[in-house]
Amino acid sequence: RIEHCQAIMTTHDEELGALTNMEAQGQDSQSRQQFFWTLDTTCVNGRARRAVSSFLALAVCTLAFLAFARSRSMLPTLGGAVLDQLELKVEMCGNHEKDLHFHMNRNLSYLISIPSPAECCSKCRDSPGCTAWTWLDGASSDIIGLSTCSLKAGGVRLKVPQTGAVSGLLPPLAGALLHTADIEAPWPTQKSPAAASTATKPPEAHATHAPTTTTQEPTDPPKPAEPPVAELTIHSGVKALQLPQIGSECHTNSELPPMTKYKAEGEAVKVRVLSYNLYWWSLMAMRGTNGGAPFKIIDDSAKSMPYDLMAFQECEDPHFVLEKAGLLEDYTSFGGLGTITTAICMAFRRKTWELLSHGSGLVAEDARAQYYGKRAAQWMRLRHHGTGKTILFMNHHGPLPVNSGGSCGGLGTAYSLLKLIQRHTEEGDAVVLVGDFNANTGSSTVQHLERRLNEVFTGTALGGIDHFFTNLGSSSAISAENLGNGGSDHDALSVVLEMDGATESDEASSMPAAVLDTPEALKQWVRDKANEVFAK
Repeated sequence: RIEHCQAIMTTHDEELGALTNMEAQGQDSQSRQQFFWTLDTTCVNGRARRAVSSFLALAVCTLAFLAFARSRSMLPTLGGAVLDQLELKVEMCGNHEKDLHFHMNRNLSYLISIPSPAECCSKCRDSPGCTAWTWLDGASSDIIGLSTCSLKAGGVRLKVPQTGAVSGLLPPLAGALLHTADIEAPWPTQKSPAAASTATKPPEAHATHAPTTTTQEPTDPPKPAEPPVAELTIHSGVKALQLPQIGSECHTNSELPPMTKYKAEGEAVKVRVLSYNLYWWSLMAMRGTNGGAPFKIIDDSAKSMPYDLMAFQECEDPHFVLEKAGLLEDYTSFGGLGTITTAICMAFRRKTWELLSHGSGLVAEDARAQYYGKRAAQWMRLRHHGTGKTILFMNHHGPLPVNSGGSCGGLGTAYSLLKLIQRHTEEGDAVVLVGDFNANTGSSTVQHLERRLNEVFTGTALGGIDHFFTNLGSSSAISAENLGNGGSDHDALSVVLEMDGATESDEASSMPAAVLDTPEALKQWVRDKANEVFAK
């Protein structure tokens, strides 16, 4: 028995040795029975331990083999993110194209941390009205490190080259001709022969390094002095737009474009304006509209006096916002350029105003310390039905970090905004500029804007970075109201302006307080005023 047990248990020599000594010493029968019972128990336990060890070793080897086989079966990645293996799943719910970002008539929703194109395609298939989708890997999306999925509706308006993107159309739209009803307006890629003949391509350094300020081709007839159209690469996700070039370098001297003077004549007109940062990624995408709180603010506040003009920042879909607020039938709206940093929307009330022209432009870029992308401003020029008065309304979401003015600083951002206004205003227009500027009243951006426009209202959220500017008199704001945030990190702000014109005394009293801070600032303000006089 001892020899048999030793043959199968080599790890218990000391225990077996003790048992052998008991046998050799000739113990009594009771002790011998105890000896053999202990021997048998020890052998059985030893067998059990060896069996368990063998099973565990086999299990580890099996798992290692399966992991190796799986790794060998995985196909190479595309663009650092897209597995070719997933293409088979994507094919099941629609044709798709790599390295292209589809821009449609309407954005339905914006989803974060969607792991694959196949999952994004599946989300589109399960969403009523969805006709197309675009998936961006974590290296290409606007939320650095997180993959995103955009669900869209309507016909294709633009296909934008973008590395790391995968886009698809669901049947039956895939491969079909677009109906004219699916396309709201010609995109800037449809240039006139005259514009095409003057097109030039700037140096490559401008496309990749220098901050670029651009604007879309306006829908009204171009002015004779329009600069040539330039091909510009926009790395934040929007390109292939043929955009008139305002400038390819930061503006560094203190000169600012003059503003048109509002023509005060005829009957006074009250204009109600709303500006509201909707905190889209959190309030809409993550929290499902917070029970509709932001839309209730818009709807309830509009009952006493309808809004003439509305501007939204961090807004992915103006159609969705107006529909949820119950205002869709009364307003015409325009969306942004298709990235998170250019996601701004604006709307006007059709009953009161006639659209003359509209467009968008890139006016700033985040500084590298807090970089998300390029920043835009959108504008529309309108005529009042009753009086014929005209207004240029502009909406802007400013660059980060807060108060930095972005990569070109406050002077550069202010210059680009004012230049964009100058290019699209006519003599006598009222000008209203609103938005989340990511800059408070002490910032360089705001102080330079005040050299040309009157700041008539500022919010309080996040240190006061939401502003209303106008070329009307400093007393033109006859009411201003903070409406609450509705779950956003900004407040909805309402201002009623009176287009009654500024008197000469009012205009003189609108000298910004910052002008008196230093002798140099005062001298520059006097030079600007003199230049305006000489220009006339």
